[in-house]
Amino acid sequence: MYNFLFSLNLIFMNCLLTQSCNQGEVDISGDCIPCSSNCIICTIPYTCDTCKTAYYVTPIKQCSSCSSNCEVCSGGSGLFCSSCFPKYYKATSSCNSCPTYCATCTSNSVCQTCVDHYLIIGTLCQVCDASCKTCQTTTTTCTSCDAGQYLSGSSCLPCTSPCSECVNASTSCTACIDSNRTAVNYQCVCADEYYTDGSNQCQPCAAPCSKCENNATNCTDCVTTFTLSTAIPYKCDCSFGYFQVDSQTCDVCVSPCETCEFNQSHCLTCLDPNSIVNSSYQCVCQLGWLLDADGVTCNQCQLPCLECVDTINKCVTCYDQTHQSPDTCVCEPGWIIDPNYNCISCQQPCKTCEISTSQCLTCLDINQEVNSSKQCVCKSTYYADSPITCAQCQQPCYECDTIGCINCIDVNQILDSNKQCICKSGYVQSGYVCLQCLNPCTTCINSVSQCLTCMDPNQIVQNFKCLCKEGFVKKGNYCCDEYCSDCQGVDSCNSCIKGYFLTNINRCLQCIDYCDICYNQSVCQTCQEGYFINQQSQCEACVPSCKVCGDPQICDVCFDGYYLLDWKCEACNQNCLTCNEVSDKCVTCRPNYEINSNNQCFCKFGYYEEQNQCYRCEYPCKTCLSQSICSECFQLSNLHLDENAQCKCSPGFFWKQNSCSQCHQTCLTCIDDQLNCLTCDQKLHRILKYHKCQCSQDYFESEDALCISCLTDQGKSQEICKYSDCNDKIWTYGEECDDGNDVIRDGCSNCKIDHNYSCSNEILKQSICFQCSTHCIKCQLDPQTKKSQCTKCEFGYFLDKNDCVECSINCLECIDQAYNCVSCKFPQQKNHKCELCESGYYADEDNGTCLNICGDQIKVKEEECDDGNTIKGDGCDNQCRLEGKYIFVNGVSIIPNYPKPLLQSVGSSQIYSVTRLFKLYYTSPIVIKEGFQIKDYLTFHISNNLGVQQIDQSIQLTQDTQQINEFNQSEFSLMMNITFSRSSQDENLIVKFLNKSVIYSNEGYSQIETEVSCLIPKVIFIDDAAIAQVQMATKSNTYMLYFIGAMCGGSVIFGGVEVFFNLLDTLQMLSYFKYINTQLPYNLQSYFELFGFAQFNFIQKIFDFSGFIDELLDTEHLKKIPSKVASDEITSLFIINSATIATVWLSLFGIYAIAKVIPKLLYSFKFKFYSESLAENSRLVQIGVYFLTIKFIINKLCFVIIQEFFYSGILRAHMATAYDFTFSVVLQLYALELNSPNYFIRLSSLLACVASSIYIFTIYFVIKISQMKKYALNNQEIQAKYGSIFDGIKKNQFSKYLNAILLIKKLIFMLLLIFAYEFPTFQTISIMLLSISTSLFYIFFNPIEDKLEYFKQLYSEVSISCTLLSITILTCDFELAYFTYEIRQYFGWCCIFSMTSILSIQLGIDGFQQWRFIFQKYKQVRKIAQLILGVFQNNRQVPATSNIFQ
Repeated sequence: MYNFLFSLNLIFMNCLLTQSCNQGEVDISGDCIPCSSNCIICTIPYTCDTCKTAYYVTPIKQCSSCSSNCEVCSGGSGLFCSSCFPKYYKATSSCNSCPTYCATCTSNSVCQTCVDHYLIIGTLCQVCDASCKTCQTTTTTCTSCDAGQYLSGSSCLPCTSPCSECVNASTSCTACIDSNRTAVNYQCVCADEYYTDGSNQCQPCAAPCSKCENNATNCTDCVTTFTLSTAIPYKCDCSFGYFQVDSQTCDVCVSPCETCEFNQSHCLTCLDPNSIVNSSYQCVCQLGWLLDADGVTCNQCQLPCLECVDTINKCVTCYDQTHQSPDTCVCEPGWIIDPNYNCISCQQPCKTCEISTSQCLTCLDINQEVNSSKQCVCKSTYYADSPITCAQCQQPCYECDTIGCINCIDVNQILDSNKQCICKSGYVQSGYVCLQCLNPCTTCINSVSQCLTCMDPNQIVQNFKCLCKEGFVKKGNYCCDEYCSDCQGVDSCNSCIKGYFLTNINRCLQCIDYCDICYNQSVCQTCQEGYFINQQSQCEACVPSCKVCGDPQICDVCFDGYYLLDWKCEACNQNCLTCNEVSDKCVTCRPNYEINSNNQCFCKFGYYEEQNQCYRCEYPCKTCLSQSICSECFQLSNLHLDENAQCKCSPGFFWKQNSCSQCHQTCLTCIDDQLNCLTCDQKLHRILKYHKCQCSQDYFESEDALCISCLTDQGKSQEICKYSDCNDKIWTYGEECDDGNDVIRDGCSNCKIDHNYSCSNEILKQSICFQCSTHCIKCQLDPQTKKSQCTKCEFGYFLDKNDCVECSINCLECIDQAYNCVSCKFPQQKNHKCELCESGYYADEDNGTCLNICGDQIKVKEEECDDGNTIKGDGCDNQCRLEGKYIFVNGVSIIPNYPKPLLQSVGSSQIYSVTRLFKLYYTSPIVIKEGFQIKDYLTFHISNNLGVQQIDQSIQLTQDTQQINEFNQSEFSLMMNITFSRSSQDENLIVKFLNKSVIYSNEGYSQIETEVSCLIPKVIFIDDAAIAQVQMATKSNTYMLYFIGAMCGGSVIFGGVEVFFNLLDTLQMLSYFKYINTQLPYNLQSYFELFGFAQFNFIQKIFDFSGFIDELLDTEHLKKIPSKVASDEITSLFIINSATIATVWLSLFGIYAIAKVIPKLLYSFKFKFYSESLAENSRLVQIGVYFLTIKFIINKLCFVIIQEFFYSGILRAHMATAYDFTFSVVLQLYALELNSPNYFIRLSSLLACVASSIYIFTIYFVIKISQMKKYALNNQEIQAKYGSIFDGIKKNQFSKYLNAILLIKKLIFMLLLIFAYEFPTFQTISIMLLSISTSLFYIFFNPIEDKLEYFKQLYSEVSISCTLLSITILTCDFELAYFTYEIRQYFGWCCIFSMTSILSIQLGIDGFQQWRFIFQKYKQVRKIAQLILGVFQNNRQVPATSNIFQ
């Protein structure tokens, strides 16, 4: 390191000392070479880039003069002048003289400026006054003066002595007359090397003074080799590095002396700081330094040398003497010098290192390599199994770590959750690769033909084979109905076999019994043979053995083997095919039978009869009794009938086609082929081996096919015997050589050929061995010269006559000539000539390859990119592979603006909706030409656990294109509306692009993605029957709700509306069940939608607040609320959700105001109740009674409203709206944002907190009121104020708290519904327990006075508990997936039944109570009417009977 810094310092000093070239010269390798003449600057010698003034550069880079008087010119011939010399003006392309005395001008008559002593007047120059150098305005108004004068006002006056030049005044000198004086501060003083004497004259200073004062030896400055003494004033001493020769002379010290005395070599200090002065006053180098050849500089010994001689690298002593070799201080391999110059070992896994112990050069493990950071890392397909070793990845991993695979060898493999390479679906592992399953397998195991699933739906897997299902048979590549006669594909049959007909689902069904042709299972068209069609279109049997008949008793034609006798069929003889008249009179015979003259059937010649069938005798048997018993053979050579009644060939022969052929002479017996031996003759020394009779061991086969011993003289010369005897002095095939002597290293030693020797062998003769020439690995003996002749050279040499000559440096192998390469050191060849590595590649001579180095900023074909570094994350990684979606352009990695398609599900994702809407769009504008329809380039698929199939559902496409500029750049989207006719779960919609190149950005980059996908929201398909059932159930319940609504309306008119408050509570609670976080069956979910009217959110439904909210705030930044709630387009904002409740309260206060005004209005109406006419008087009385009665009822109603409004009416309204109130509050608390940057959200959150406090206070208030004593509760004023809290409630110890408990229940219900939404099981169980607790309260404390009302409430709570129990079971099943969907539907029907029974009970009891209430009201009204009417009757004691209400 120090040596490097020292060298760098020398280079720097050399640069400082080197002078640059003069103007008009160029530096070429340190030499200054002249440019062309008249040139200022050039880069190539004897040419020019920039010429002197009045010259221009010619096309051949030479300087040529401009035209006369031209200062700057241009053009190929310099004729174009751009500027002229002073006193000349430009006229077209030439320069002409200005008028006399003009300095500059624009023409020969117009001056711009004048020369000195002249003034411009008009356009010409006039002479100034003689005293003026320059003048202005007039010739006598001077602006400057000549030398020896100064300007005073506008006149020039002369300077006075001693000034030769002055300014402002005649004695303000700027120059002096006396040459020994200079002007300083406008005064003339003596110049350097002079002093002023007593007579004010300048006298010269004495040497060595350069400046002095008062006298000649009083020095104030010294000449160059002297400096002023610091000890004696006004005295000059020799400068540093000089010594004094005499009083006026100092001589410089000679290197290496820095300072000296007496003489130039008597050193006091040295130039080199690493030198010291010895006792002889000579400069010598310090310990560890060596004097350079210049005799001045001390060079430090090459560290880690402590001392060195001759050269800085020849060490005498080292810092670390334990690692010192004779002349050098070098650490052993695997060690490196530390900063203290001691040898320290390299850190593992480095085998050798440099610079530091952790910067490796080589690695301990051969499976490691050194990366660009000088670290030992595992090679590809290896991983670090310890800090210093690498183990090979277990195939099929291509890259791996200690956990498992990172990527796989085969592209058809993927990583599983355990980081193991597994085959994709439809592929099977075979070794380390995945093979695609063969048809008909969809998926397979163990091999490509062992199926797990099948492509054909009519196949099943048995023993890993795709077999046709029962009722199907294999036809081609698919399974067809087993009774199909014309099958065209899967479930595609055109016609069936006889006895079957084709159904509309392409299946073959059997016709009625015995029918050949039919079109259904009831009517036959054609019957089988032996049957006829009767009157019922059924097949009826003919008489036995009858083939054709038209009547069950009469046969027309018999089957073969029968004859017609009396319209009946009788059997023929068993060998007859047909017979006539009688059974033994055969007309035709069965196959292989023949008929004789007696019309009898018997077996043909060469046939035998067995089980009433004739079979041919097997050749060469001529006649036989059975298949295995021959009675006579054909007359063939060497063929005979043996004792087993078989036709056999004689021994030594075998049956071949139609005759007996002889076995080969080596075989004793054979079969099928003459060389396919069965036995061998051991006497001939032959043994059976591989059905051949070969010679026994130590025998060889002679030309006569005889086996002869290898130990015979003849056997020694047989190559197969490999005879070897190194003592017999002759060469045989079992020896490399045998030169007949025992001399070692003579070419053949112990019957082995020595290195670099070759031997000429001749059987049973001595070997002749000879040495090959240098680099020759195989040679032979020239029979003429008796010298060795090389036949093959070492690798990298070629044979030239008898010499091996080295190939060219680029050749690995060559032939005939050094440059005639057969193979190259590096794998590239051009015109049969080997070349060195191309640019960007570096030679690896050990492995004979050209390697590229990532990070050298030279991209080669093996690299995807090379940006000049090995930094990851900049688009080009440390392996020169492109990262992400970068591309490599002009040496830089960039991310092009690729069009990126996105597919997302939009619209409703309601689980029972069969329509799903998807949107395909691009993140940036794309180029769309007129008429472009993207659907022409798309295919649509659905992927599931069975694979990827073409979409099988109805799909509608809507393309939307909005052009944004004139370059056809457009915003693009494609809406896909899919209508499902089946259920869909865990399926993905895949859109594949058939031609992605048609979609490109404005920069011209085409789309990369070949497909996009999106999860299809779950769809449960409900068939029409189930929908009809649900619609019928909901419709019936709707009618009940209509009746309830009608009765509720009547109660508003006639009174008794409080009867319906409990029903409203029940309906409201049921309406919120749809927000329970579970997947409800279709029937139950549809049923819950009925109760939406019971929620007080009609204001949001009537007035759409979404636009208002979107303008006010960004809804995407609102906190998320439960998904089921959000799907109803309900926001979390309390201000919005409480709008309906606020409307209810405003209406309530409006009713109160109306109740205050109406009595006053009614009082203002007067009515005359009598008349002079008795008949008319009677009518007026009746009308008056009506009027007064109605007026009384209205006044009483208004009085009740006013009396109970504070606080009974308010509390009743609060309890009626408690569900919606708590829902709005809890929903905002769930998404509370008190610190939101949006003031509207912050206000809504704050109001929700206030509202929750009000609700809790209300509960507290109701509890406090309920705690009053019984006598206080019976007080009329208390009942008027707080009657709604305990009306109809028993006032015992616990019952009186019923309304407080219900308020608490509603709050807890909403908290569980919203805050426990993410925990469905906990949510449903908790709500169920809440309902059960309420039911138990009703059971144990019987809090309601009216028995019917008590029964109604108890039944409702118990039914709701049962409903919640069913919903809890459905929630648990949703997690466990135990029940089928049909069973879940049954649970839904149970819930519907339970809730319908609630409505029925409520309808019956509330109807009864309402009619009872109306009847009581009727009685009251009638009584009032009778009282009023009595006022108008004469006899008041006996009230007249009124028929008003009769």
